[in-house]
Amino acid sequence: MTEPAFIAIDWGASQLKAFLCQPDGVQPKVLASASGPGVAAARGQFRVTLLEAVGDWLRQDPALVVYMAGHITSSLGWYQTRYLNTPCLPQALLPELVQGQCPDMALWLSTGLRCALPEGGHDVMRGEEVQLLGLLQLAPELRFGRRLVCLPGTHTKWVWLEDGQIRHFRTSMTGELYALLTQHSVLLQQAENSGDFCTESFIRGCQQMRGTAGLHWLHQLFTVRTEQLFSGLTPQQASAYLSGILVGADVQGWQVNEPCASEDCDVVLAGNSQLNFCYREALQLAGFKVRTFDITDATLAGFGWLAREQRCAGIVAAQVVSDGVCQLG
Repeated sequence: MTEPAFIAIDWGASQLKAFLCQPDGVQPKVLASASGPGVAAARGQFRVTLLEAVGDWLRQDPALVVYMAGHITSSLGWYQTRYLNTPCLPQALLPELVQGQCPDMALWLSTGLRCALPEGGHDVMRGEEVQLLGLLQLAPELRFGRRLVCLPGTHTKWVWLEDGQIRHFRTSMTGELYALLTQHSVLLQQAENSGDFCTESFIRGCQQMRGTAGLHWLHQLFTVRTEQLFSGLTPQQASAYLSGILVGADVQGWQVNEPCASEDCDVVLAGNSQLNFCYREALQLAGFKVRTFDITDATLAGFGWLAREQRCAGIVAAQVVSDGVCQLG
């Protein structure tokens, strides 16, 4: 008997990613995909934005169950779900799923995670918890021993796993800072063109962050401008150089501030192809061995596990409300 299809929504700060999925073992088969604006751009229009992405699928099959995770479940999003405290197993997400009652769909939302850092203070994640769950399905060996996982993106996460438990994690605003500096600062003299990524300039930026020079990274940022003024760097090269400085600073900062870090530690890297390339180069430059996974594969494996286990547990969505108002169930 064929298991029912479902919709997976990864809705982050910068982009909505939607997938119509057919269960197929650990890795669901993608029947169709769609995208849309992120949470920041969709404020006040969340329901409309979501229906623009998945409305056709729901009209064809109203019984589809929708699973959603990411920034959309934060205080800045559509529904705010609570934080689950770490240490915890990613599988603990299952009983914490929250039903969002909406007239258009049966909707389930993931909780976020909160950790207390060893040096004091807190960190949070939303969306990456499903990706970590998926990674453990794709690579069961990660459930044993101590593992470092890096999830690069708008808000890069550095996560420590111990015997499959999420112990603690740190967030770096690498991607968001890159977007702000390229779009709203003096560092780039003109708009970045669409040419090939300049690997040489990226690596040079990473190298600038090695040693004591990297400690003054605010100064290093300004060299993006001076290298264009006096060393002939093109805007395309300068963009890659800036990326190298930021990623290099992220890697060095993790090395310095993470008590568990050591060069004999392998790093599990899960991002898109471009981010995997950039972080792999920076990590290898710093002396680390790196193993890479595709972040979409991890995301879908996580959603697939939740959908399968929820169905096996006999948990079904309550009948959706019919007054046209979406609310938290």
